[in-house]
Amino acid sequence: MAFHWKKKNAESKPLQHPDRTSDSHMLSSVLASCSEFYCRYLGPLFRSTYRICRLTVRGVVRRLRRFVAFLVRKFSPKWKELTISLREWGDDFLRSFKAPLFKIRRGWYLMERNYRLAAEEKGRWGGLALSCRTFAEGVVNNKRLLRRMFNYVLPVVMITVLITVVVCTQNLTFAVEVNYNGQSIGYIADEKVFEEAEQMMQQRIVYENDEDAIDIIPKYSLTLVNKNDILNQFQLADNMVRLSNLDITEAEGVYVGDQFYGAVEDSTKIQEALDQILQVYRSDAANETVEFEQEIDFREGLYLASSVVEEQSLIDTFTSQKQAQRNYIVKQGDTPYDIAQNNNISLSELVSLNPTITTSCYPGDTVVLSQSVPFLSVKVSRTENYEEAIPYETVEVQDAKYLKGTKVETQKGETGVRQVTAKVEYVNGVEVNRTVLNSQVIKEPVERRVTVGTAQPVQAAPGGSIQGNGMFINPCPSGYVSQEFGHAGHKGMDIASGYGNTIYASAGGTVILARWYSGYGKCVMIDHGNGIVTLYGHASSLYVSAGQVVGQGDPIAAVGSTGWSTGNHVHFEIRVNGQFVNPRRYL
Repeated sequence: MAFHWKKKNAESKPLQHPDRTSDSHMLSSVLASCSEFYCRYLGPLFRSTYRICRLTVRGVVRRLRRFVAFLVRKFSPKWKELTISLREWGDDFLRSFKAPLFKIRRGWYLMERNYRLAAEEKGRWGGLALSCRTFAEGVVNNKRLLRRMFNYVLPVVMITVLITVVVCTQNLTFAVEVNYNGQSIGYIADEKVFEEAEQMMQQRIVYENDEDAIDIIPKYSLTLVNKNDILNQFQLADNMVRLSNLDITEAEGVYVGDQFYGAVEDSTKIQEALDQILQVYRSDAANETVEFEQEIDFREGLYLASSVVEEQSLIDTFTSQKQAQRNYIVKQGDTPYDIAQNNNISLSELVSLNPTITTSCYPGDTVVLSQSVPFLSVKVSRTENYEEAIPYETVEVQDAKYLKGTKVETQKGETGVRQVTAKVEYVNGVEVNRTVLNSQVIKEPVERRVTVGTAQPVQAAPGGSIQGNGMFINPCPSGYVSQEFGHAGHKGMDIASGYGNTIYASAGGTVILARWYSGYGKCVMIDHGNGIVTLYGHASSLYVSAGQVVGQGDPIAAVGSTGWSTGNHVHFEIRVNGQFVNPRRYL
């Protein structure tokens, strides 16, 4: 850091002399100048001196008279004679003091009048000659008067000079001059002022890291200066910033959370680009809020030129994707916690990317560690009104004439309907939370009556081979297969169907999960025994709960598109001993 002290170079102009053509002309110029000086300056000086002296003497006499009168009234009438004597003395003094002043005034008025009259008759030179002659005669005839005036004026001049010297010296004091690299920063009372000013300057400048901080080692010298030139810590800090040769500029720092991404001269374009990102997620829903999950802040201040970037570069960063997909192959002995810890991600994030990792994690499996997501995540919270199906109850009657798991419907059930008002939260367009604010039943459900077989069915052999035994049925007969097992790493079968269509249990068993399950959205998992588990994902509504026993063909959910889904469908999985198998082999 260095400091610049700019000085303006004064250009000296050569003195210009009047033309000297002749001695007569020079003499006339001198006389004219003297006349002008005489009329312009001496006259006003004499008149001002006369007024000051007259007012001064008048005031002194007035106060003296008051004091004498007080003494007379206070002590005795005998002082009357003394009062009269003092009054006479004062009058005599005043007359003697005024007399020369009156003479000077009369002489001056006479000289001015003679100059004007002679100038009108004889011209300027005639008036000047008459004025000079009048002044000379006055000086010769009033030598004594001039001596008396000198005695009056000289004390006044000396007193004025004395007062001026005292006033000037009172404003002077000793101070510390601060210099750096040969440049003067300013004058301060002591070194503590500089320390405080330096700290203030450091706080005003925004550094990308501590290594860029400025270290100033000044030189001090004691000098005599005017008190008004001494600076406080605030003024000195301003001088230090103003005189700094560092490339420091006023700018707006852009922060995402606590991370500094650079400074820009004008943030208008960035703010417009951010608003365009939010506009994509805005709708006309009631009580909707659209905001970034990360806090974006623009802070005005002093920034180093090296930290100033183009607006477009920050716009490109904020509108880009981050965290490209990264995979991990499960090794022997790995647990979900170990995988998350060894790859610097949280367990919840790992589960959100791999919903089945808590139930199945075997050597050789591919685990997703990260996915491409927007650099700035957008959080949307809105109030939604919709109709939700109310599942009906099923009344079962056991009958040994039918195999276990077989059900014969004797009365169709009817799903009820309720009007729901809920607060729904989305992150980057994906629903992450739903809170019901109010619900009202519009249509009551009608129970379903079925006859349940109790005869033991054919069980799956050890190892999970159940091909061709007819134990499983299509969980959504109203739809069609939109994506097969194994396509692009797909671990189940997608059956596309209309929103709200019923999803049935593919086989009888116990519900082990019925809730929101990460990327599966609203999900149902049924344990059928012998290591066989089926999964039904992306439902819009759930009709069962964990621990409930269901039979084959029981309604368990409604088709939807919750979680990581691009359309209304049911994601159907069959797992045998934790391994994903092709559902087509068992339908």
